[in-house]
Order: sequence, then C-alpha cells, then structure tokens
Amino acid sequence: MLGPKDINKLDDYSYNRSSLEQRKELEHRIDNDPSFKEEAGVFFKIFDGFKGLEADAFQEQLNQWETKHQQVSTKTPKTKIIQLNNFFKYAAAAILLLAFLPLGYQYLGSGMSSAELFSDNFAPSKAINIYNSRAARGSSDNPYPFASDETIEEPETVQEEEDLDRAGIIAVLNKGITAYNNHQYAEATKYFETYISTAEDKDKQEIEFYLAVAYLAEGYVDQAKPLFEKMAKKGGKVRKADAEWYLVLSLLKENNVEQAQKNLNKIVKRKKAHPHKKKALKLQQQIDKHYSL
Repeated sequence: MLGPKDINKLDDYSYNRSSLEQRKELEHRIDNDPSFKEEAGVFFKIFDGFKGLEADAFQEQLNQWETKHQQVSTKTPKTKIIQLNNFFKYAAAAILLLAFLPLGYQYLGSGMSSAELFSDNFAPSKAINIYNSRAARGSSDNPYPFASDETIEEPETVQEEEDLDRAGIIAVLNKGITAYNNHQYAEATKYFETYISTAEDKDKQEIEFYLAVAYLAEGYVDQAKPLFEKMAKKGGKVRKADAEWYLVLSLLKENNVEQAQKNLNKIVKRKKAHPHKKKALKLQQQIDKHYSL
C-alpha cells in the first residue's frame, strides 16, 4: 500500500517537481515492482481526475480543508505535514470523484490509455553480448572476448593493430550492453550507435535490435520504428518475430491504437504459433476491455 512518502514522490513526479535522477528512480521502481506499478497506476488515475475536477470552488474547498488540517497538526514535524497534506489531498479527491458518479468511474474505473497499455506491456529481456556468447561456444572470431579499456596494450604488428581496433569496438559494445541491462537506455544508445557505425555488417543486426528497444524506452519512436520495420521484413527468424511485437508497442507509444490492433491480429492469427502470441492475446484483451481515449 502506498505510504505518505510514496504519495509525496508521485505527487512531485506528476507536477514535474522531481529531479531527473528522482524521476528515473521512480520509473525504474514502477517498471520492476508489479505491486507498486499497480498502486501508482491508481494514483495517476486519481491525479488525472483531481486535475479534471479542479474547478475554483473545488480547489477552494480543498485549500480550506488543508488549512484546517495544518492547524490541527501544529505539533507534527513540518516534513510530515507536507506528506500528510498530499495524502489528504488525494484521499479527498478520490472521495469526491466517487461522489460524482458516474464521473468518478470515468477516472477511477478500469480504463487504460495507450501510454498505460504500453507501460504494462513493455518489458525488454536482458541483452546478450554476441561476442561473449561466441567465446563461450569456443569461437575464435573474437581475440578479446571480454575486452575492456584496461586490457588493451600497444600493438607491435599490423595484425595486432587490427585486433586492437576490434578489441576497442568490443569494449564499446560491452559498455552498451551493461548500460542497457541496467535500464540506462540513454547511455546505451550512445554506445550502440558508436558500435554500429564501426562494426561489420554481420554483427550489426542484433545490436540494432537492442538500439531500437533503447530508443523506444526513451520515447524516440521515430528512430525505433524504422529499425523494427526493417527487421520485421528482413530480419532473422527470431528477431523478425521480436520486431513485429515491438512494432505493436511502438504504435501504442505514438497513440496509434487502431494500427496496433491490426498488427496484433496478424500475430494472433498466424498459422504457425508466433513467439509473442500470448503477449499479443493479453494486449488484445486489454485493448478490448480497458482501452479508453
């Protein structure tokens, strides 16, 4: 259950009072804590409803209640009063929203926006370093499978210089993979872009997929979609299917629910079971039952 501190953080987030670091910390918790995600979702619905009902009389009444609450709480530490005020404000808003039925149900009902549908279904899997996986299988393609800046030495021959260049590229990729798996998508995109600009074509597609997912996580749909579209047409079997699923999420991100539904139908109705069919069915049901403009 949300406590006063949680409500205070969500309130700051909703009014854009949080620092960038605080916003990322809260978003990371929402993405990785299902229980908190559900409770935060309810809070955001109450917040939207609260803003929707912020008529002068309603706001004045809330201010009077808050002033009265502060007078009663003169012995309470100041920081605690602030937290209680936010708790009180949203509790009052929730009560009033329910009082204005059916208007209350419009905000507190089970409706989900396209943004909420996206957040509920966007769950990137852990990225795998293509070079490290080759090394684990005993491949000799990579002379420095776990290269880092500290392991690189000065070359003595042309071959060693070529190996050094390749080790540097792999070091960049390692950093990108680490950032991606730590949900530091903005940082990951920089490393992936650098890697793709220098790597051989046969190695690019896998990292292009992770780059597209990182773009999508950061909200750069215009950069993510072309990569997914390319992989959906010409990608390998696994990445082709992944790209088709992430295209659906990209469409949700840009609020194109109608086209997202069309793409979902293609996934669900495919004769050969699609790897993301269960996810597609779940999302299809969510749209049918809960989607609201």
